[in-house]
Amino acid sequence: MVLSAVMPVLLVTVGEVTGVTYLDSCMYVVCAGCNTVWSYRAETYELLEQELKVVGMTDPTDIVTCRVDRQLYIADADKLQGAPCIWRIGAQFVA
Repeated sequence: MVLSAVMPVLLVTVGEVTGVTYLDSCMYVVCAGCNTVWSYRAETYELLEQELKVVGMTDPTDIVTCRVDRQLYIADADKLQGAPCIWRIGAQFVA
């Protein structure tokens, strides 16, 4: 039996990771209390230089992608305004 070694990977984030999703070769990450969508190269987990600040997003709780419309959908608890919502962002604006 051959076992392959799994190498631990450290992702740089600004807080508690609340959502992760993939689209093509990019991984998108959101963190609690942060209005930024971080993008990483999916194969190497290398942080890409482009990040997306979502004006008005205050507390993302999850993120998903749709391969059909190539959009990111981010659930935002928005504890400041008390109005939870879902943000829709074109993936072309992130990576």
